[in-house]
Amino acid sequence: MNSDHGNEEISGHDKQLNEVVKQKRHRNRRKRTYIFLGSAAAVLLAGYLIMGYILPGPMEKLYSPKIQKYIKAVDYDRNFMLAAQNNLLQELHVSDTSGAYELAVGGVIADEEKAVILYSVSGPDLKEHQDSTDAIELIIEEDKPHSIGYGHNSPNKNETITYQSIQLNMEYGEELPKELKLAMNINEESLEVTFPIDHSRFAGMREYIDMNKSFVVDNQTVRIHDITLTPLQTMIRMETNTENTKNMNGFSGLRLADDQGNSWGEISNGTNGSGEISSGTYIAYMDSIYFNKPDSLSIIVDGAFISDKDQEFVINTATSEMVKAPDQRLDIVEIDQDQDQGYVYLQLEFTDSAESHNKPPSRVYRLINDHNQFADASGKKYKITGSPQSGFRIGDERTTLLYTVTIPNEDYKQPLTFEINEYPKKINQKIDIPVF
Repeated sequence: MNSDHGNEEISGHDKQLNEVVKQKRHRNRRKRTYIFLGSAAAVLLAGYLIMGYILPGPMEKLYSPKIQKYIKAVDYDRNFMLAAQNNLLQELHVSDTSGAYELAVGGVIADEEKAVILYSVSGPDLKEHQDSTDAIELIIEEDKPHSIGYGHNSPNKNETITYQSIQLNMEYGEELPKELKLAMNINEESLEVTFPIDHSRFAGMREYIDMNKSFVVDNQTVRIHDITLTPLQTMIRMETNTENTKNMNGFSGLRLADDQGNSWGEISNGTNGSGEISSGTYIAYMDSIYFNKPDSLSIIVDGAFISDKDQEFVINTATSEMVKAPDQRLDIVEIDQDQDQGYVYLQLEFTDSAESHNKPPSRVYRLINDHNQFADASGKKYKITGSPQSGFRIGDERTTLLYTVTIPNEDYKQPLTFEINEYPKKINQKIDIPVF
């Protein structure tokens, strides 16, 4: 899975979303926001972060004074911090200098399938050149499926060094490469750092629990195959029954819990799921329990998001009219016809008043997938251009999901009919599945 194509899920405001759509290569980032790029069936971006999480422990005794400022770039993430506390931070301190600028990799926190790279950029006028520092690239020479999350802190004015992090998530069952590369251009200076990943530091640190248990929500069956434990995450592999009459789009309150009141939820700072649970195998990525070792463990679900199959919406792009929608939650924001580029941009919004809490959503539903076709009134089928963009907007005491779909600018026979991938309603039904 190459990091330069595929699905792009971005949180932001209308203006930011518009810029992302019209400038395909632009990656809009806000403070400690992760954007994940990948071409897996689904790479889900959690809506909010675990903030201010700092573990007690002698970090100063485990690692050199030089690495301490790098660690602060991920001190809000309990999985990374707990792994570092258990000696899984590999100090590297390799760098490249060009002109007045330096790119340095302080270290990596890694297990078999996941890593966070801790790096710094130093030099004059970093605030002025933030677009350049944000455009840093993690390069993987090996052809292995993966996704990359770029997380950035905005440098302050007059700041001459900034500490940042990048997440690398390999597809389930794929090992991390043994060598990676960071590259960037800033103020006409090129910087590149190649660095190793020492696999001996986490060798054998992977545990497997066979489950083979099923549960039913709203008459739809889900089978849990197994659970894999690693230092940085817990992976629950599950699959929906092919005979289900509806699409299972996600779960409400999915978590692991012990009998002492402790719980571990879906990863909220990075990739928290891969695959399509509505049509095959899905892997939920949860907070790691590897170093906690609970005496008992259960999988808890408060409910599910389920949608009817074969839904569609119909739009007249000439008059900007929503001709047909599953319900009133879906509406048109804007239809922009770009004659020069030869595209039509459809901007849609989804607002569920029952679920709007004026905070980032835990999940942005995939209204349309890359492979979806649409048809005009004559029945002629067309292909959506590129990857549909998705995000969210917060304001007016509600959270609105935003979607932008790009189609060719053709002489369509109106209106146009689009197949819907996910359009869920929440089903409240608590499930408790014992693990051990």
